[in-house]
Amino acid sequence: MALSDILQAIRSGAEAEAAAIASTADDEVAGILEEANQSAEAERSRLAGSREAETARATDRIVNQAQLEADRQVRVAAEQVYAGIVEQAVERLAHLRDDPNYRQILGELIDECRGVMPDATTIHVAEPDAQAVAGLLAKRPGACDVEADLTTIGGVVAAVGNQRFVDNTFESRLARADPSGRQLVAELIPALGSGQ
Repeated sequence: MALSDILQAIRSGAEAEAAAIASTADDEVAGILEEANQSAEAERSRLAGSREAETARATDRIVNQAQLEADRQVRVAAEQVYAGIVEQAVERLAHLRDDPNYRQILGELIDECRGVMPDATTIHVAEPDAQAVAGLLAKRPGACDVEADLTTIGGVVAAVGNQRFVDNTFESRLARADPSGRQLVAELIPALGSGQ
């Protein structure tokens, strides 16, 4: 199974989880707003008459506080969804070595590294990947040593001595995707909550 297929499957699962969390967040937001409106109405009634302007300010303050709380809960829900997506991605990637296409994925990761750093002299890997990477490198032009000195769930790091390297491990790819992943979830949650 290719990395893009795994990420698409995770995204599909995350969208369903985001929809459920958005629905719960919408219910909580509606409850908070209803409670705020009831509190504002009670305040409005109590201060009727000459204190109408003061009541309006109090009402606005209560509604604004409720909106801030609702916004905070949406942000918390988005972060929970994102954390769940990352957890699922790490779990699936950790088991990718068992996939029959893992060797091909390693080859693509090596090729990406060498495309950026054609003068790489060493490919660093985790111990379980050392033999497969050595076999893949034997079929590619340019000599490269293989060092099984990484602690990673998969992938490779290409290096020229101790001075330059290209990190193409699963963990580094997830880290590079972090900002866009967070943005995607932040965009999905409000859209799901509004029924779009």
